[in-house]
Amino acid sequence: MEKIINMNAQDFSISDVPIWLWILLSCILIAAFVYWRYCRKRYNFDIFNVPTMICLAILFGFMFYFYIDSIDKDVVFEMSKSSFHLILSLTLILTIIGLYFYNLKKTNWYIAFLNTFLQILAVGIFVILMIGKIVLKFLGSNSSSGTQSSSDNTVSSSNSLTPAISMAVQKGGLVFVFDEKNRTLFTTPGILQGYTSSTVSVKKDSGWVFVCDVKGNTISTHPSG
Repeated sequence: MEKIINMNAQDFSISDVPIWLWILLSCILIAAFVYWRYCRKRYNFDIFNVPTMICLAILFGFMFYFYIDSIDKDVVFEMSKSSFHLILSLTLILTIIGLYFYNLKKTNWYIAFLNTFLQILAVGIFVILMIGKIVLKFLGSNSSSGTQSSSDNTVSSSNSLTPAISMAVQKGGLVFVFDEKNRTLFTTPGILQGYTSSTVSVKKDSGWVFVCDVKGNTISTHPSG
Protein backbone atom coordinates (compact mmCIF):
# COMPACT_ATOMS: atom_id res chain seq x y z
CA MET A 1 0.00 0.00 0.00
CA GLU A 2 2.85 2.40 0.84
CA LYS A 3 4.35 1.84 -2.61
CA ILE A 4 1.02 2.63 -4.26
CA ILE A 5 0.58 5.81 -2.20
CA ASN A 6 4.09 7.06 -2.99
CA MET A 7 3.67 6.22 -6.69
CA ASN A 8 0.31 8.00 -6.91
CA ALA A 9 1.53 11.03 -5.00
CA GLN A 10 4.63 11.42 -7.15
CA ASP A 11 3.38 10.43 -10.61
CA PHE A 12 -0.24 11.61 -10.76
CA SER A 13 -0.99 14.99 -12.28
CA ILE A 14 -3.95 16.70 -13.88
CA SER A 15 -2.32 16.17 -17.30
CA ASP A 16 -2.74 12.41 -16.81
CA VAL A 17 -6.53 12.76 -17.14
CA PRO A 18 -7.54 11.54 -20.65
CA ILE A 19 -9.01 13.99 -23.15
CA TRP A 20 -12.34 12.16 -23.40
CA LEU A 21 -12.82 12.60 -19.67
CA TRP A 22 -12.15 16.33 -19.93
CA ILE A 23 -14.74 16.54 -22.73
CA LEU A 24 -17.26 14.64 -20.62
CA LEU A 25 -16.59 16.87 -17.61
CA SER A 26 -16.96 19.96 -19.80
CA CYS A 27 -20.36 18.77 -21.02
CA ILE A 28 -21.43 18.03 -17.45
CA LEU A 29 -20.30 21.49 -16.35
CA ILE A 30 -22.22 23.19 -19.15
CA ALA A 31 -25.36 21.19 -18.37
CA ALA A 32 -24.92 21.88 -14.64
CA PHE A 33 -24.57 25.60 -15.35
CA VAL A 34 -27.77 25.64 -17.42
CA TYR A 35 -29.58 23.68 -14.71
CA TRP A 36 -28.19 25.99 -12.00
CA ARG A 37 -29.64 29.03 -13.82
CA TYR A 38 -32.97 27.23 -14.19
CA CYS A 39 -33.15 26.50 -10.44
CA ARG A 40 -32.26 30.08 -9.55
CA LYS A 41 -34.95 31.41 -11.86
CA ARG A 42 -37.65 28.82 -11.16
CA TYR A 43 -37.13 28.10 -7.42
CA ASN A 44 -34.86 30.98 -6.35
CA PHE A 45 -32.47 28.34 -5.07
CA ASP A 46 -28.69 28.12 -5.63
CA ILE A 47 -27.89 24.40 -5.68
CA PHE A 48 -24.14 25.10 -5.68
CA ASN A 49 -24.13 27.64 -2.87
CA VAL A 50 -20.70 28.06 -1.32
CA PRO A 51 -21.43 27.02 2.32
CA THR A 52 -23.02 23.74 1.23
CA MET A 53 -20.21 22.93 -1.20
CA ILE A 54 -17.51 23.74 1.37
CA CYS A 55 -19.14 21.58 4.05
CA LEU A 56 -19.52 18.67 1.62
CA ALA A 57 -15.94 19.03 0.38
CA ILE A 58 -14.56 18.99 3.93
CA LEU A 59 -16.70 15.99 4.92
CA PHE A 60 -15.91 13.99 1.77
CA GLY A 61 -12.24 14.95 2.03
CA PHE A 62 -11.98 13.58 5.58
CA MET A 63 -13.86 10.43 4.60
CA PHE A 64 -11.56 9.92 1.61
CA TYR A 65 -8.50 10.44 3.81
CA PHE A 66 -9.62 8.02 6.54
CA TYR A 67 -10.63 5.39 4.00
CA ILE A 68 -7.28 5.46 2.18
CA ASP A 69 -5.37 5.57 5.47
CA SER A 70 -7.24 2.53 6.85
CA ILE A 71 -6.68 0.20 3.88
CA ASP A 72 -3.42 -1.22 5.28
CA LYS A 73 -4.58 -1.34 8.90
CA ASP A 74 -6.36 -4.12 10.76
CA VAL A 75 -7.43 -1.87 13.63
CA VAL A 76 -8.57 1.75 13.23
CA PHE A 77 -9.43 3.89 16.26
CA GLU A 78 -9.57 0.73 18.42
CA MET A 79 -12.12 -0.95 16.13
CA SER A 80 -11.84 -3.45 13.31
CA LYS A 81 -11.29 -2.18 9.79
CA SER A 82 -14.63 -3.60 8.62
CA SER A 83 -16.47 -1.81 11.44
CA PHE A 84 -14.69 1.45 10.62
CA HIS A 85 -15.61 1.15 6.94
CA LEU A 86 -19.20 0.44 7.95
CA ILE A 87 -19.23 3.68 9.96
CA LEU A 88 -17.84 5.57 6.95
CA SER A 89 -20.55 4.06 4.73
CA LEU A 90 -23.30 4.99 7.19
CA THR A 91 -21.89 8.51 7.43
CA LEU A 92 -22.01 8.82 3.65
CA ILE A 93 -25.58 7.49 3.50
CA LEU A 94 -26.78 9.84 6.25
CA THR A 95 -25.07 12.75 4.49
CA ILE A 96 -26.87 11.96 1.25
CA ILE A 97 -30.22 11.61 3.05
CA GLY A 98 -29.71 14.90 4.88
CA LEU A 99 -28.70 16.63 1.67
CA TYR A 100 -31.80 15.29 -0.08
CA PHE A 101 -34.17 16.63 2.59
CA TYR A 102 -32.34 19.96 2.55
CA ASN A 103 -33.02 20.21 -1.19
CA LEU A 104 -36.57 18.94 -0.72
CA LYS A 105 -37.36 21.96 1.45
CA LYS A 106 -36.39 24.24 -1.41
CA THR A 107 -37.95 22.35 -4.34
CA ASN A 108 -40.01 19.23 -5.06
CA TRP A 109 -39.01 15.57 -4.68
CA TYR A 110 -37.61 14.90 -8.17
CA ILE A 111 -35.76 18.22 -8.39
CA ALA A 112 -34.36 17.52 -4.88
CA PHE A 113 -33.14 14.11 -6.06
CA LEU A 114 -31.44 15.64 -9.10
CA ASN A 115 -29.93 18.44 -7.01
CA THR A 116 -28.51 15.96 -4.52
CA PHE A 117 -26.98 13.90 -7.33
CA LEU A 118 -25.35 16.94 -8.94
CA GLN A 119 -24.02 18.29 -5.64
CA ILE A 120 -22.45 14.95 -4.71
CA LEU A 121 -21.05 14.55 -8.22
CA ALA A 122 -19.49 18.03 -8.18
CA VAL A 123 -17.94 17.60 -4.73
CA GLY A 124 -16.81 14.03 -5.52
CA ILE A 125 -14.95 15.19 -8.64
CA PHE A 126 -13.35 18.03 -6.70
CA VAL A 127 -12.27 15.73 -3.83
CA ILE A 128 -10.80 13.09 -6.13
CA LEU A 129 -8.98 15.47 -8.50
CA MET A 130 -7.88 18.17 -6.06
CA ILE A 131 -8.01 17.07 -2.44
CA GLY A 132 -7.15 13.47 -3.37
CA LYS A 133 -3.66 14.43 -4.55
CA ILE A 134 -2.99 16.33 -1.33
CA VAL A 135 -4.22 13.40 0.76
CA LEU A 136 -2.03 10.92 -1.15
CA LYS A 137 1.02 13.14 -0.72
CA PHE A 138 0.32 13.50 3.00
CA LEU A 139 -0.16 9.75 3.49
CA GLY A 140 2.92 9.02 1.39
CA SER A 141 5.11 11.27 3.52
CA ASN A 142 3.63 9.78 6.70
CA SER A 143 4.27 6.26 5.45
CA SER A 144 7.89 7.08 4.60
CA SER A 145 8.58 8.76 7.94
CA GLY A 146 6.76 5.99 9.78
CA THR A 147 8.83 3.32 8.01
CA GLN A 148 12.06 5.19 8.76
CA SER A 149 11.07 5.63 12.40
CA SER A 150 10.18 1.95 12.69
CA SER A 151 13.52 0.98 11.14
CA ASP A 152 15.42 3.27 13.52
CA ASN A 153 13.52 1.89 16.50
CA THR A 154 14.28 -1.67 15.42
CA VAL A 155 17.99 -0.93 15.11
CA SER A 156 18.02 0.93 18.41
CA SER A 157 16.12 -1.88 20.10
CA SER A 158 18.44 -4.57 18.75
CA ASN A 159 21.45 -2.54 19.86
CA SER A 160 20.07 -2.04 23.36
CA LEU A 161 19.27 -5.76 23.68
CA THR A 162 22.86 -6.75 22.87
CA PRO A 163 25.08 -6.07 25.93
CA ALA A 164 28.73 -5.10 25.56
CA ILE A 165 31.66 -6.56 27.46
CA SER A 166 33.25 -3.98 29.73
CA MET A 167 35.56 -6.20 31.74
CA ALA A 168 36.87 -9.79 32.01
CA VAL A 169 38.61 -10.92 35.23
CA GLN A 170 40.59 -14.05 36.11
CA LYS A 171 39.54 -15.51 39.49
CA GLY A 172 41.33 -18.77 40.21
CA GLY A 173 40.64 -21.18 37.38
CA LEU A 174 37.60 -19.25 36.15
CA VAL A 175 37.17 -16.21 33.91
CA PHE A 176 34.35 -13.82 34.91
CA VAL A 177 32.93 -11.56 32.19
CA PHE A 178 30.98 -8.38 33.10
CA ASP A 179 28.88 -5.86 31.16
CA GLU A 180 28.77 -2.03 31.46
CA LYS A 181 26.54 -2.25 34.53
CA ASN A 182 28.97 -4.62 36.23
CA ARG A 183 26.59 -7.55 35.82
CA THR A 184 28.03 -11.00 35.20
CA LEU A 185 27.44 -12.05 31.61
CA PHE A 186 28.98 -15.51 31.98
CA THR A 187 31.83 -17.45 33.56
CA THR A 188 34.02 -20.06 31.91
CA PRO A 189 36.96 -22.22 33.07
CA GLY A 190 40.37 -21.41 31.62
CA ILE A 191 43.01 -18.70 31.51
CA LEU A 192 42.08 -15.24 30.27
CA GLN A 193 43.99 -14.23 27.13
CA GLY A 194 42.22 -10.95 26.36
CA TYR A 195 38.87 -9.39 25.56
CA THR A 196 37.09 -6.76 23.46
CA SER A 197 33.63 -5.21 23.75
CA SER A 198 32.12 -8.23 21.98
CA THR A 199 34.49 -11.19 22.50
CA VAL A 200 36.62 -12.89 25.18
CA SER A 201 39.61 -15.15 24.49
CA VAL A 202 40.17 -17.96 27.01
CA LYS A 203 42.89 -20.63 26.94
CA LYS A 204 41.57 -24.07 27.88
CA ASP A 205 43.40 -27.03 29.38
CA SER A 206 43.71 -28.52 25.91
CA GLY A 207 46.04 -25.70 24.98
CA TRP A 208 43.58 -24.19 22.53
CA VAL A 209 42.24 -20.66 22.79
CA PHE A 210 38.47 -20.36 22.64
CA VAL A 211 36.96 -17.05 21.47
CA CYS A 212 33.51 -16.51 23.02
CA ASP A 213 30.78 -13.93 22.36
CA VAL A 214 28.87 -11.92 25.01
CA LYS A 215 26.70 -14.94 25.82
CA GLY A 216 29.62 -17.30 26.29
CA ASN A 217 29.09 -19.12 23.01
CA THR A 218 32.24 -20.24 21.21
CA ILE A 219 32.58 -18.48 17.88
CA SER A 220 36.11 -19.64 16.97
CA THR A 221 39.15 -21.57 18.26
CA HIS A 222 42.85 -21.48 17.52
CA PRO A 223 46.00 -22.97 19.02
CA SER A 224 47.75 -20.90 21.68
CA GLY A 225 51.02 -19.19 20.94
